[in-house]
Amino acid sequence: MRRLVLIGFAAALALAVAAPALAAPTPIEERRVRSDVPLGEADVTLPAGQFCEFELEVADVAGKITSVFITEDRHGNVLERAIFHTTARYTNLDTGEWFERRYDSVVNILNRPDGTVRLIGRNDFFTWYTPEEGSDLGPGAWLIDHGRVVEELDADGNIVSADYQQGDVLDICGALS
Repeated sequence: MRRLVLIGFAAALALAVAAPALAAPTPIEERRVRSDVPLGEADVTLPAGQFCEFELEVADVAGKITSVFITEDRHGNVLERAIFHTTARYTNLDTGEWFERRYDSVVNILNRPDGTVRLIGRNDFFTWYTPEEGSDLGPGAWLIDHGRVVEELDADGNIVSADYQQGDVLDICGALS
């Protein structure tokens, strides 16, 4: 199962926290919810050796989802869009070295009737990939500034492709080594 965090990429996890509280939209109806949902539930620790040589903790320091939009079209596609404002701390758990970043992000999640998903992250975000996941960034943990990434997931939540399209890229593993 894909573990996507938009820190922006805390969006996938944070949306999972916020979405159950939202009523399902009727076809071709858009709902906007002002939520101010804290992102603390989106904290994640990546195991040593899989992404970085060390265990990497990504923790929400101060953040929230400020708006969630949910739209369903006549074909059964459901679009979830979330707007985030957050500060995240990235920590090398072996050395204790860390840095923080402030982000404003937008995540679009297109849920198709066949169970496949397209995720589009815009602006500033954090993501990570294994060698098997087919990212053009390669395996590792990445911060993207002022960028865009499009990920296609199969019906089981596995990444089929991850296309980095623009923005400045920071190799977190290298920065904290």
